[in-house]
Amino acid sequence: MPSVVTQVLNGLERLSLPIVTAESCTAGALASALTSKPAAPSLCLGGITSYSPLFKHAILDVPASIISADGPGEVSSECARAMAEGVLKRSGLLEVDAEREFKRGVLRERAQGIGISTTGYLDKLPDGQPRSKAGEVWIGCHWIYNGTCGTRVEKLNVANVRGRPPPEAANVDQSDADRNERKETVVARALDMLVEIVEELERRGHAESGEHQDSKQEVEAAEKQVNVVQDAEARAGQGDGLATKSSSMGTGIKRKSSELDDASTGRASKRHDS
Repeated sequence: MPSVVTQVLNGLERLSLPIVTAESCTAGALASALTSKPAAPSLCLGGITSYSPLFKHAILDVPASIISADGPGEVSSECARAMAEGVLKRSGLLEVDAEREFKRGVLRERAQGIGISTTGYLDKLPDGQPRSKAGEVWIGCHWIYNGTCGTRVEKLNVANVRGRPPPEAANVDQSDADRNERKETVVARALDMLVEIVEELERRGHAESGEHQDSKQEVEAAEKQVNVVQDAEARAGQGDGLATKSSSMGTGIKRKSSELDDASTGRASKRHDS
């Protein structure tokens, strides 16, 4: 069975759907996982690691109203959504330069792509945050595909995930192992989300294709019916035309016969008068 990363990349390739990442708590680990296979370069265009609120706002266009003291904050569904939307917008995937793309030989019919983000608290909480926020992580996905857009945001809690330092690394602090384990947990869930989204987009594509095929067949059947009716009307019209022509010919013959009779009667009367 192929790995999750392979499933993601194969699905993105089938959909011709490039991906970009915006990571905070995973610090590039998701991008690293996505680029661990040979097929990655044509699909994984790049990523941004953004820790600070200022960087999220300046580079990913996360609204100040979200990351301000009065807003939902950096670790929230709103921030994860804005990060995914922002990295996709910044990627340039939504701006199709036909001339440039044609020269590269990869002209796309429409702009499309998917952005995925991670933001959360893997261990230490910032000052002022309640203990209930410990381990809270949000994963956001935003995509534009086949002329439609979609967004999915999911909450994950990794507070109880515990790692184990490798035996050969006695100097590795337990807290570091825990942090790495939590990071891997977030990456694994993000990859699973991508698999689910790809499968959903493929199902929709198959359904729309089937509906299109059904509509096409209905149109073809209707056109055939129209052609049959038109042929029948044409044949009926030809018959009416022949009948009219025959009737006209009959009337003309009768008229000609009457004229001949009148002429004969006139000649007979003339002979009689003479």
